[in-house]
Amino acid sequence: MQSNVYSLLISSKERWEEIELLLEKATPDNSDCQIEQKFKNSLCRASCVLMVSHLEGFLKDLSKALIDDLNHNLEYKDIPESVRRTACSHFLPEGAKSSAHYVNRLDEEFSNSPSYKLNSDAFQLDNKNPKEDVVRKIMSNFGIQNIFKNLHKSRFEVVFESYSKAIRYLDRMEKVALATTEIFPYNCRTKSFNFKTTNYSGTTLWETFLQDINFVRHKIVHGSSLDSERSIGSIKDSLTKIRLFQYLVTYISCSYVTPNRIGQQDNITLLND
Repeated sequence: MQSNVYSLLISSKERWEEIELLLEKATPDNSDCQIEQKFKNSLCRASCVLMVSHLEGFLKDLSKALIDDLNHNLEYKDIPESVRRTACSHFLPEGAKSSAHYVNRLDEEFSNSPSYKLNSDAFQLDNKNPKEDVVRKIMSNFGIQNIFKNLHKSRFEVVFESYSKAIRYLDRMEKVALATTEIFPYNCRTKSFNFKTTNYSGTTLWETFLQDINFVRHKIVHGSSLDSERSIGSIKDSLTKIRLFQYLVTYISCSYVTPNRIGQQDNITLLND
């Protein structure tokens, strides 16, 4: 049976096809007269907003898909502890004293209830633009302290060097993500592709990228600019990186929530195909 995460990755292509259609309409055809600049600007502006909106929606759907897969395949006691603690914390008021004590008690009680299922609401951040701190928080719910540590100095930083590299790595990582998440337990490993928890100072390339696309979206949505803000080529480049980011976040989060990961095959060869 296909996993919920796999089904999400398949269906998510429709999100990005919508933006690709807008960019196609904004690109002048050689046989036509030049598209009216205002119309072109509108399509580019809409694309910038939709890219961020679709990424936000995907992250919400990913959280739910992960929880659905865990609930369907595992008893509560067999779910990774970091995920269980997030679920238990959801029942406590914000700032509650001795929260660790109550989380432990709830965890113990739920562990003795084979029929208990995780509440996916505990893993959601509603109406939050996918800024770097929001992405970090969402992933921390699944035991990933700082996902940008995993991405920093990974094999995928080369996508910031050129559009052609971004396209190539997107195509390969899409194949990897689909192949390794099709069934549960997922066949994802944190050490694949140099996804190590590398400490860093300052801001990573991926954090800077998220800051940029959110900044452009903010300017457009709040009406501070009527210009296109980005060229068609620049938007296509951003779209490629967003789609790749979607697969990277999926792969890393799946590796963290999969029990008994030791012994699974390394997937680096898939990236080199």
